[in-house]
Amino acid sequence: MKRCPECRRDYHDDSLLYCLEDGVALIQGSVPLPDEPTTMLLSDSSLRSDPGTLAQVQTTAAIGDVTSASSARRLPAKFVLAVASVVALIAIAFLGIRYFRAEAEINSIAVLPFSNDSGDPGSDYLSDGMTETLISSLSRLPALNVKPRSVVFRYKGKEPDPQSVGKDLGVQAILSGSVVSRGSDLSLFVELVDVSSVKVIWSQHYDRKQSDIVSLQNEIARDVSNRLKSGLSAEEEKRVTQTFTSNPDAYRLYLLGNSLAARRKTRDIQEALQDYQQAIALDPNYAQAYIGVATAETFMAIYGDAPGAEELPKARAAVTKALEIDPSSAEAHNILGGIELFLGRDFAASERETDRALELDPNLANGHRHKGLFLAWQGHFDEAITEFRRSLEIEPLGLATNLNFAWCLLYAGRIDESDAHLKSVQDIDPGFWFTEYQRFVNARAKNDHDAAVEHLARAQELRDLPDAAKFIRESYAKNGWDGFIRASIADPDRCRIWDYYLASFAAELGQKDKAFEFLNKAYDKYDQFILFLKIDHLMDPIRDDPRFAILEKKLGFPQ
Repeated sequence: MKRCPECRRDYHDDSLLYCLEDGVALIQGSVPLPDEPTTMLLSDSSLRSDPGTLAQVQTTAAIGDVTSASSARRLPAKFVLAVASVVALIAIAFLGIRYFRAEAEINSIAVLPFSNDSGDPGSDYLSDGMTETLISSLSRLPALNVKPRSVVFRYKGKEPDPQSVGKDLGVQAILSGSVVSRGSDLSLFVELVDVSSVKVIWSQHYDRKQSDIVSLQNEIARDVSNRLKSGLSAEEEKRVTQTFTSNPDAYRLYLLGNSLAARRKTRDIQEALQDYQQAIALDPNYAQAYIGVATAETFMAIYGDAPGAEELPKARAAVTKALEIDPSSAEAHNILGGIELFLGRDFAASERETDRALELDPNLANGHRHKGLFLAWQGHFDEAITEFRRSLEIEPLGLATNLNFAWCLLYAGRIDESDAHLKSVQDIDPGFWFTEYQRFVNARAKNDHDAAVEHLARAQELRDLPDAAKFIRESYAKNGWDGFIRASIADPDRCRIWDYYLASFAAELGQKDKAFEFLNKAYDKYDQFILFLKIDHLMDPIRDDPRFAILEKKLGFPQ
């Protein structure tokens, strides 16, 4: 039997360590009530069996030398026993409370991708989206290190060992779960595991209707937060359970849009735009859906080969609306900073918005990435590299940041480091076509034309442009590098690469007029690559032409 020394409740389950009422460490045996004898049953049998030994050991630790061999007097055994017992209880309780508190304090967590147990792969967007929303919610807790999406989603579809994941990610706890969506019903199971002990700290099963998905998401965020941190303040609970819409259908459409946009392919981005716009139709004050539109429109210009002159104004309008609804959104300010750079060619406005985003959220990985872009395009490589590295500290597996870091290293003259980093980017996502495109740029910088052409062709294949890949390989095989770049200039619709790089082909061939013709097209279309103009060695053959300085000034580079 065990008893709580505080409330004196008895427990017959010897496996319990702490009182279920007040959390105080339990003592083996009984603790005397005021009218009970003073003989106590302690856990140490050697002390329990010999009161004299107990008196000598405990009083030496507790009250000095009163029991030394040289002392002529001995305190009464009952008195010594009582004092020693109190000291022992205090020590045990202190250690128990310390252990209890240490176990309860979790400062770092990884939310692994929830499994989709619905039997329908088309429901992945729901399990993925709920995971992402929970990551975002928990990230609002101060002093809690929550691993970002890009880090945890490499475990999607796997059942990794909690201790291995904890060691890899450097976290104290792992949260995992499963989602079942059938008709109007939604079932979700979550489990919180302590990494060091591989012990389930908490688990819960939720059965709700699809119409309750928003409130369910909040309920889970609140429940998990209360297990991670006891005594959430009212402000902390408000942050964790913040919602951007109360419309379940709008929320589901937003999650579906996020899932599609993340693929960064034209058709998927177009479908994502439709989902975001439908979400806005259901809830015109859904700030996150407007941010989704702004992101997707930007992706159409960057990844979808759509004219930036058409896409980026739509992106600016959408993010401006998001900021009208939620002026404190760091994400929205950061996206606006990127748009002002790409569309407005306004470096001052871009810096202002990006700095505001980082002021609102100093750990916004994309904020540091945008700051890196802003600095790198001006040629401030050391400062840019610092920003990219800070972004990667926060989100080590962020594809865009890793890629930006690689090209920054290239233009900083550190091509071997750039090559090595590109290989690591490819390990993160072998299907990300932009990595192959940057490898084309790197190989071309080293005059490795065989590799350059193959990387470019692979990039087009990954972009779902097989005809362009075939044209690139065949023109190179037939007429070599010069033949390939001449064929690309003559028939841009077949090679399907950006006007900026067609300008670089013309510059390499000494066709200055043709180079500026393509550069002016790139400027008019808001071709993302034209911002490399100031730092790109490919433009060296035309840099001394007066037209170059005029274009550089039009782009708004700070003087």
